[in-house]
Amino acid sequence: MINILKLILILLSLAFATIGANAQTLSADYVKNQVIKAVEADLTAEGFTDIEVKVLGVPFQNLDLPEGKFKMIIVKNQGSVYSKRCIKPLRVYVNDALIRSFGVPLEVTAYKQALVATKEIAVGQSINATNVILKKVEVDGNYTNLAGMNVLSGDVIASKLYRPGQPIDKRFAKIRSDVQKDEIVTVIFDMKNNLSVSIKAKALANGCKGDMVAVQNNDNKKVYYGEVINKNIVKVNI
Repeated sequence: MINILKLILILLSLAFATIGANAQTLSADYVKNQVIKAVEADLTAEGFTDIEVKVLGVPFQNLDLPEGKFKMIIVKNQGSVYSKRCIKPLRVYVNDALIRSFGVPLEVTAYKQALVATKEIAVGQSINATNVILKKVEVDGNYTNLAGMNVLSGDVIASKLYRPGQPIDKRFAKIRSDVQKDEIVTVIFDMKNNLSVSIKAKALANGCKGDMVAVQNNDNKKVYYGEVINKNIVKVNI
């Protein structure tokens, strides 16, 4: 009987040893360091410099995983960006199977060269070298929309009000349309008998070459629809 008990204890010990040999443990410090490296690499790829990332905590001291090839992925959902304080979802996989998912609070300091308004820029006003400057901007919010020097390569206008010191947002810096709403344009009526007549009319919408826009005759207020064929010129087929 004693020999049987000894045998059982030996088998149990071997079983625990096998479990230990087939497991792996990740320390909190290891996970934090890997997260910091991943975030720094991501921000560097986005053009940021002077990067400092702090992980404010993880929900364990040690993370026990089964044996296998593990990987950690910071989830980057659409619209999910870094700010000075943020929480990023982290997923841990072993052999491509999800083992653990949790949020990692971050404190991020990083800078990027971006265009900043030097004076008030009204809606519809040009954005150019007279009212913007390139300077270091600290990461905060939706940094992917920060505008760089390439924005100034065309005739760009503001589609929102910018205050002095405010970074230019690419979503609200639009190439000026060939036809601007409420501006007076030349409307060419293209007749079937190869004749054409032109009048002045008010554009009822913005449009670029190839776009169809509505225009209103200044005299009789009649509305026509035509194709933008050049700057401030709309052709209407009759």
